[in-house]
Amino acid sequence: MGILRRLAYAGLLLAACDRGAHGAPGAASASPSAEVVAAPSASAFVPVPIGPVPAFAALVRAERWADARAAIEAMPDAQRAQPEVRFVHARVDCELNDGRAALGELLGLENALPVLSTEIAAARARAQLQVG
Repeated sequence: MGILRRLAYAGLLLAACDRGAHGAPGAASASPSAEVVAAPSASAFVPVPIGPVPAFAALVRAERWADARAAIEAMPDAQRAQPEVRFVHARVDCELNDGRAALGELLGLENALPVLSTEIAAARARAQLQVG
């Protein structure tokens, strides 16, 4: 997957997490089949489809944390090991008060997702507070 595509996917997942924290509880919007982000070009921005939204993203937006964890853990290992999915999994673990599992998911993510290093550090701090 290209770097632009990975960053767009990470941004999408971050937005899914952010909506869950700040959106109306229980207000799950219908998830579109494909998201579009603007790709830089010399003359203008051109929409670049990034593919279907993962099923767990809608569950995170709706703050259905247990269901989101089940959906993530049901994914194949190769998909679940992607840094973007690990970041969301850590968020879900924190929401379910499982700081120890969240810390495991956050290991080394700053290197894999440098754009999200501030959010990763904040998530790690929340998880460490839960662990004690």
